[in-house]
Amino acid sequence: MHLSDEQLLEPDAEQLDHLKSCEECRYRQGNLLSMRKSLSRLPELKMERSVWRNVQVEHQMQSSVKEVRVWRHLTSALAASILALVSFLVINEFKDSHSELDSLVSENQQMYALIERLRSSEQFEYKVSVKLSQIQLDEIDLKIQKAYLDSKSDKVKTELWKERKLILQNMLSQHLEKKSLSI
Repeated sequence: MHLSDEQLLEPDAEQLDHLKSCEECRYRQGNLLSMRKSLSRLPELKMERSVWRNVQVEHQMQSSVKEVRVWRHLTSALAASILALVSFLVINEFKDSHSELDSLVSENQQMYALIERLRSSEQFEYKVSVKLSQIQLDEIDLKIQKAYLDSKSDKVKTELWKERKLILQNMLSQHLEKKSLSI
C-alpha cells in the first residue's frame, strides 16, 4: 500500500519506514517537495480592487443561478420526504391537538408510497393526465412546505393536505381505470 500525498508531505515514524523501502513513494515525495519549493518561489500577485469586485459579483451571480437550478430540479419524492420529516417532528411536538392533520399526513404518505410502488413495478402508465397530476402534486408540496415554514395555522395546513390527498386519489383512480379497461 502506498502513502497518500498528505502522508508523503508529513510522514510519521511508520510512514518514514515505508519510504525507506518503497521507491515509488520516495519518487512521489520528491516530486511533491520539488513542486512545493517551486510554488513558494513564485511572486505573490496582487489583484486590483475592481477586478476582485467583479470576480466576487460574478461568483455571487453564478451561486444564485445554481441555487435556483437545484430547487427547480427537486423531485416530488424529495418534497414528500421533507414533508414527512417536518410532519413527523411537528406531530411529535403537538400530537394531541393535531389528530386530523396527523391522519391526513399519514394517508398522503401511504397513497404516495403506493404510487411509487406502482411506478417502480412499471404498472403505472405515464399518460398526460398523470404527468399533469404530478405537476399539481409538486405545486401543492411546495405550498405545504411554505405553510410549515411560515408557521401557518393547522386549518391552512389541513386544507393543503386535503388538496394533496385529492390529487393522489385522482392519480390512483386514473391508474385503476386504465387497469380495469385493459383487463
